[in-house]
Amino acid sequence: MKNASLSKDATLSGIEDVFNNNGISVQPNPSSGNVFISGNHLNQAQVCLYDIQGRLCLSTIISGDAMLECSNLQRGVYIAIIKNNEGLLHKQKLVLN
Repeated sequence: MKNASLSKDATLSGIEDVFNNNGISVQPNPSSGNVFISGNHLNQAQVCLYDIQGRLCLSTIISGDAMLECSNLQRGVYIAIIKNNEGLLHKQKLVLN
């Protein structure tokens, strides 16, 4: 896996397609609307979507499996980052079309 960095202005670089060692699923991908998140350790997890310029486009807290409404976001490539209070759980490229 490539190293990834997140600069002070939230610019993402070197993101591999998926970082997931917790059995978390973000589907469908690509998506044209709703995105479903399921898996382990999602109680009080923060979900953030960043665009390819590193701007935060969506941030929410979920408790367990959840559905994200993404139809109000522009089409494009996003980075989905899911964390809980123990740290990073999942990172993946998400395509909205």
